[in-house]
Amino acid sequence: MAENETGSVDSDREALLKEKQQVSDVLIQARRAVQDNRDQLHRAELDLQGVRASLESIQAGRVRLTTQHQQTAFRHQELEHTLRVGVEPEQVLRQRLDELLDSRIEVETRLTAARNDCAQFDEALRDTQALVSECEQRVAVARDALQEQQLKAQELDVRMDTFASRSKRANMSLRNCWPNYPMTPKNFSGRRNPSSWAKK
Repeated sequence: MAENETGSVDSDREALLKEKQQVSDVLIQARRAVQDNRDQLHRAELDLQGVRASLESIQAGRVRLTTQHQQTAFRHQELEHTLRVGVEPEQVLRQRLDELLDSRIEVETRLTAARNDCAQFDEALRDTQALVSECEQRVAVARDALQEQQLKAQELDVRMDTFASRSKRANMSLRNCWPNYPMTPKNFSGRRNPSSWAKK
């Protein structure tokens, strides 16, 4: 009977140690996955901040260019009116009108470019927000997986404590069962905190 018990204990111990190693490996992988997702999320947040800052700058430029455009159009109307009433020599008025027309074309070109830039940044903003959402979901999944593995680690500790109790009840020590392994039930029962295997 002692031999059967020894064989059973030896088999249980090997199974527990194997399961513990598997859980430890999974915990390490989960922790790495969480860290990778956190890094990705941080980079996405930085990208998002940069895009938002650029978008605000473009939007401010749009307002500024729109104001200039309105001012140019108003001045254009004033000059056309002045030309019609003949307050100044026609040649001088036409020269000033041509200058303002050139300025208006430049302003309209800049306004069009600003609108295009704004549209591109709007699209980039939406893409970045989607990336942030995806990263947040991946982080949540990784955290759930980590918690699950930690629960498994706690369950494994309970099993190891149970195993130690069985050895005591059988009036056998682990040292007697395995002379080559200087381990005792106390060694097992002392490993009750899964944080010694993997941290959150």
